Amino acid sequence: MISQRTKKALKIKNEQMKQITLTLCFIVFSTLIQASLPAEIENLNFNQKMRYASSVYELGNYIEAAQIYEVLVEERENHAEAMFMLAQSYRMARDYEKAENAYKNLLDEHSNRYPEARFYYARMLKNNTSYAEAKRQFNEFKSAASGRKYKDYLTLAKMEIEACDFAMIETAKNISDLDISISHLGESVNSQQTDYAPAYHGGKLYFASFHTDSLRRGPYHVRGQYFSHIYSVKVEDGSTSGRPEVVRGPVNGSDFHSGNGVFSEDGRRFYFTKCTDFGNANIECAIYVSSFQNNQFGEAKKLNQQVNKPGFSNTQPAVGLSNDGKDILYFSSDRDGGSGGFDIWYSVIQPGGNASAAVNLGETVNTVGNEKTPFYDQRTATLYFSSDGHPGLGGADIFKVKGSKSNWETVINMGVPVNSPADDMYFAIGEEPNIYYLSSNREGNLGTFGKTCCDDLYRVVDVLIPDFYIKATVSEEKPDGDRVDISNVQIQLIDVTNEADRKVIDEQILSGSDLFYKIEHDRHYQLTLRKDDYFTESQFIDTRHLAESDTFNLDIAMRKIEVGQTYTLSNIYYDFGKAVLRPESKETLEQLYQLLVDNPSIIIEISSHTDHVGTDEANLKLSQERAQSCVDFLLEKGIPQSQLKARGYGKSRPVAPNLNPDGTRNEEGMQRNRRTEFEVIGDLDGAEVIYE
Repeated sequence: MISQRTKKALKIKNEQMKQITLTLCFIVFSTLIQASLPAEIENLNFNQKMRYASSVYELGNYIEAAQIYEVLVEERENHAEAMFMLAQSYRMARDYEKAENAYKNLLDEHSNRYPEARFYYARMLKNNTSYAEAKRQFNEFKSAASGRKYKDYLTLAKMEIEACDFAMIETAKNISDLDISISHLGESVNSQQTDYAPAYHGGKLYFASFHTDSLRRGPYHVRGQYFSHIYSVKVEDGSTSGRPEVVRGPVNGSDFHSGNGVFSEDGRRFYFTKCTDFGNANIECAIYVSSFQNNQFGEAKKLNQQVNKPGFSNTQPAVGLSNDGKDILYFSSDRDGGSGGFDIWYSVIQPGGNASAAVNLGETVNTVGNEKTPFYDQRTATLYFSSDGHPGLGGADIFKVKGSKSNWETVINMGVPVNSPADDMYFAIGEEPNIYYLSSNREGNLGTFGKTCCDDLYRVVDVLIPDFYIKATVSEEKPDGDRVDISNVQIQLIDVTNEADRKVIDEQILSGSDLFYKIEHDRHYQLTLRKDDYFTESQFIDTRHLAESDTFNLDIAMRKIEVGQTYTLSNIYYDFGKAVLRPESKETLEQLYQLLVDNPSIIIEISSHTDHVGTDEANLKLSQERAQSCVDFLLEKGIPQSQLKARGYGKSRPVAPNLNPDGTRNEEGMQRNRRTEFEVIGDLDGAEVIYE
């Protein structure tokens, strides 16, 4: 009769948690050290050995458990439970070949005893690239298994059948024909144990590792104890340089495990996972944040219970950015309310560090399997993550999906060679958008306990050149805002990547309203539109540091130059009662600067206006100083004085009522009156200049 302890170990939820514990929470350390059978086990009878082996398995010591079950299978040939648990131990230790053979032996002798054994047998076949046979076994499992107990297994089996078809197509590709390469980071970075969770920042690659060899022993090493610590290594000229060094500061310690580090978008905060081992398989893992200034890590603060929900594993932080500049923390957790094992959740980090209530990313991303190791690329609004619940090549594959928070598009498998038949996780973008880092236990790792026992770090270079296009619609904008067709516009596309060597790519006269160009990757372009008696318009398109194909959709409005026409400059701000430009005002003035560069013959008057508060004299003086501040900004950038005139009008030219009919202040009207404008007052080519 199967023991109650072993029954508990066979539940799919528990299996998922154990696998995540091995690969996410980095707390199963006996798998890192070759175990030997305890001498006292020889004095136990068979049933006592079974109970001992079960307790070892429950503690996550899968290599030791496998060794004991090997003895038990030899001692009592064809014992069903011993055969099953031997296969389970091999699988959890990620020895796919031994696990496949062990499951096959079990099914040959006890085909119906453990229905889930056929599911795991099929998965091991898939890990060993026997996709056609794996598909057949998944189908056989679906036919044989039934009932509520196997609901999640059946859902996963249906997905795995689809995955086998995908894998057969994907692995048929000739890797040498692909514009992407993957390389092992080598013995200077990787160890014989587990190396994982890469994060690039400031010319360094940060990652986590168990420092069980002399190269990794640092100030936090304790003899006989093996902890996961965060390391860094320099990255220079496309490769790592020197030996990894343990990161000093509160993110590491001699009595806890740390890993899964990621920097905030501005580089000022470092989120990571910290696990404390209280013994007897009682592990507490939580997400912390440390400030990062002047290459120093500050105090590590545990995030609140919205993220670190008690009683559950909360790990694998990734960081995006909200529209109002707050950190969006994506993380993996097995908390209740999810879709399956581990799901990815998000929480918005408020000023001061408080985390908002965690929200599940939804069923587009999360499955009945495990979603883990998220990485968010703010530049492309893309989430990368690993999953064994979406169709993949082997165990956990790396996927990507565009979106944010709970709004996501279609999930896409990254394919070979990013993914392999083993577990591929911890995707992170490196020093360039087309350089990635990941962790994998694929064949070729430095581990000593089997071909696929341990995770190493890999570097991926995607040399696929993306396609870029400019699609523009050109029209005339009338003073009242209406748009009408325009013709005979002179178009010039210039490559300005090297400002000292500007190259005209194309010149043409646009007869219609639509403009289309195919442009190159890693270039900076200026699109210029000219027409007599119209403001010249320039648009800049930058494809440098972009990794994915894109189309730049431009809506360009040509405005006729009319002497005496006034144009309001939006978003010009000053502190109360002062004439110094606030930083946010300079973006608008940059646009005015470009207009003057493109139209070097026009003369403009920049005018400043106030509301009715204050004396005439004070308002006139303040408005003159403010107008001059705008002119001074443009002069400093190189616009000649001959094109510029500053004029303050105080409160003499309101465009809206300052007061309501009842005599109270009209705040909206006052806001409209506090404005900065420019007016075309002449032409350097000889036209009359208007002065009042």
